[in-house]
Order: sequence, then structure tokens, then C-alpha cells
Amino acid sequence: MKKAYKPLTETIERVTTEYLLPAHWGSYFVNGDATGFEDDELERIEQWEHDHPDEYCIAIDDEIDFCQSGDDDELACDRRVYLFEKTQPFGED
Repeated sequence: MKKAYKPLTETIERVTTEYLLPAHWGSYFVNGDATGFEDDELERIEQWEHDHPDEYCIAIDDEIDFCQSGDDDELACDRRVYLFEKTQPFGED
């Protein structure tokens, strides 16, 4: 769900997007902490980041729900809503 906020300038705007992702990925997105991740899971997280360039995590919902699927290719797991933001040229989708 994209939501445009007030433009930073006449040509650049902030765009936020909500993603439903594994709850345990939060430490990596917020602190860059890869401690405890197996190599294959770390590769999946980094691939997700690669697929969403220029976006950075600005908030994580406190509520955790068990979900069959989300905005990733992981198996069923506990998930949270993550809010990511990026800047882009004004009016571009």
C-alpha cells in the first residue's frame, strides 16, 4: 500500500510502503544485526533488500501474527507489518 506524503521539494517526494515480513527479520532491518541468521536465510533477506532498492525501514508494528504468506518467499511464520520509505521524483509511481 503506497502512500505519498508532502513533497520534500518540488521534484522529490517520500513514498512509504507497508510489507508483511517475518517478525525475526526486524533486527536486521533496523540494526543491521545478522547475528543468529543461517547463511541461506541471510541470503534471502539480502535478496529481498536487493529487490526493493532505495527503501529503508522506518517502523515496525508491535503486533505479531502467524501468517501462511506475506510479501516474501518464506514459509508460514510469525510476521509483522514493516513500514519502508524511499524518495523518488514527484509524481512517479
